[in-house]
Amino acid sequence: DEVLGKTPKFLKSDLHTVSYYKKLWNTLRQGKIWNGVFINKRKDGSLFYEDATLFPLVNSSNVPVGYAAVKLDITQQYKMQQEILKYGDILRSVFNNMQEGLVRLHVDGIVDMINPALIRILGLDPDADYTGEDVFDLMRNHPIDIRELIHNIKENRTLKHQIYEAHPIFYRVNGQLVSSATEEPHIIISVENISEEKMLERQ
Repeated sequence: DEVLGKTPKFLKSDLHTVSYYKKLWNTLRQGKIWNGVFINKRKDGSLFYEDATLFPLVNSSNVPVGYAAVKLDITQQYKMQQEILKYGDILRSVFNNMQEGLVRLHVDGIVDMINPALIRILGLDPDADYTGEDVFDLMRNHPIDIRELIHNIKENRTLKHQIYEAHPIFYRVNGQLVSSATEEPHIIISVENISEEKMLERQ
């Protein structure tokens, strides 16, 4: 009784633009199915997110005579997604501002992520995007033997405190092979310039 005879407008949150609804109706009037997400209001005025599929009901002449919708409340999923994105931003900030160089690689050596610290350590162009590049090419002239390093990580799954000397510079390298049920195995390598530490040790 509370909804019969009314249009769905009384559920609107007024958070969508006019063009959003215009595109929706243009799709339906063309006899097509529309799918998207609405932010709507509950009876008590609180907002919720719904995944909606709207489609025209047509007669024997294929003329729309009405519309129907199948909807799913995805409020909890949306909130969880926002939390993940928030923490993702935090982790990305930490990754980009670390003093220690970090790179995440596919097992074949293709760069997935590399932070600014490692770009500096390798003497690469700070403005270039190295995602998808071959790490063997990036480190071809570097004293760290990346081929041996990756081979050892694959063999032992982990590599701890490997020291490379290119006097007067010293590097400490750690690595790990990471795998899970949800994604392909990848390798994480950290590189730290410990030249000052080594100089103090010798003094």
